[in-house]
Amino acid sequence: MARSVSFLVALALMLVAVAVPALAQEVATEAPVQEYLLSSPDLVTEYIFPNNVDLKFNPGEIVELVFSMKNVGIHPITVDGMSATLYYTQDARYAIQNYSAVRANLVLQPRDDRALSYRFMPHPMLEVGDYGLYAQVYYHDWENKNYTTVYFNQTIDLVEAPSTFDSEVYVLTSFFFQVFQITW
Repeated sequence: MARSVSFLVALALMLVAVAVPALAQEVATEAPVQEYLLSSPDLVTEYIFPNNVDLKFNPGEIVELVFSMKNVGIHPITVDGMSATLYYTQDARYAIQNYSAVRANLVLQPRDDRALSYRFMPHPMLEVGDYGLYAQVYYHDWENKNYTTVYFNQTIDLVEAPSTFDSEVYVLTSFFFQVFQITW
């Protein structure tokens, strides 16, 4: 009898040991999810790469990205800054190069629009090929709610810079030097 009571107590303790973590996990998953606004509907953005409209860039050369913002809301918006990141196209979570965050501290009144320039340079040692680039602007509204708008997120091409070396000129020059040496 004492064995059956101790067996039942041991069984009850094992059930409690298994059930408590499962209940705690259920409670943890039922926590309320906070909503975070990524982009305000009051800010409209557009962009252009004035020197690289084909989205082909040379490693080691400065790239200019001009983007415009328009406040279509009824309250002012304060633009805090902007940044950009070059990432691996197969996995956007893997950043290859983070470019400097630039502070703007610019107030856009309702119906106001502005254009800003953001410059960055892909590292000279990067391999040529496809990369992802995203650029974002950070701002807050009149109620101090923070927002982030990604105004560019596309694949770009890093290509070799045009070479000043011309193989045809090299071959002709070598040929003439050899002919010149033979005639002497």
